[in-house]
Amino acid sequence: MGLETKPEARKIALLLTIAVPQAIEVFNTFVFDSPDWQHKPFNSFLTDLRLKAQSCNFASLKDSMFRDQIVFGVEDKKVRERLLREIELTLAGAIKICQVSELSQKHVRTFSEMSAVAMAQVSDSTAAVGAVSYQRRRRIQTRPAQQLEDVMIGCKRCGARHMPKQCPAFGKQCSSCQGKNHFAKQCFSKRKEGKRGKTVNLVEEPDLSDTFFVGMVNCESEQIKNPDNVNDVTGEDKWIAP
Repeated sequence: MGLETKPEARKIALLLTIAVPQAIEVFNTFVFDSPDWQHKPFNSFLTDLRLKAQSCNFASLKDSMFRDQIVFGVEDKKVRERLLREIELTLAGAIKICQVSELSQKHVRTFSEMSAVAMAQVSDSTAAVGAVSYQRRRRIQTRPAQQLEDVMIGCKRCGARHMPKQCPAFGKQCSSCQGKNHFAKQCFSKRKEGKRGKTVNLVEEPDLSDTFFVGMVNCESEQIKNPDNVNDVTGEDKWIAP
């Protein structure tokens, strides 16, 4: 027949064609005992296994054969250990364990992906805020001196000029009144005491009444010495200051 020159698949097909039904059943059992569960969802693997079992004469051993192929074909070692720990493992029990395990693994992967996306978003947001803060600091640092001077305020608590909310006296204790948030040189209590103790110096103006009186005496004396000029006094008086 020249089978030695034929491909392997062709040889198997020819054998099955001329073989008796018992030989075909043996081959189908061999195929069933060699499950292909590589990277397949469990339900897909279970469907393929049931299709292969239709051409096998398992009779009452069908459930036990299904169960054994699930245990032998599972890829996850932890799931296989779980199946082997069951004392009386049934086909329904094996199917449930595999389905629950696959679903939980899917949920874990989804949760991990969502967490990774959330962390990336937080990281991007933090980086954006940091970039804005850095740019703001850079703008403040590069402002001209006049602009900075316009922003600075004259502070009554420290006595100096500084940026808003940057008073060096904040949180400090005054050595004069033991108060908070101001220096001793700017102490409010000290200023109040200074105002209460301030004295007022009065300037007294000299009294000119004596000068006028002396002038009057001198004028009268001159009139007495010169009686002939008495009438002239009414016309032109002379006031002499000493």
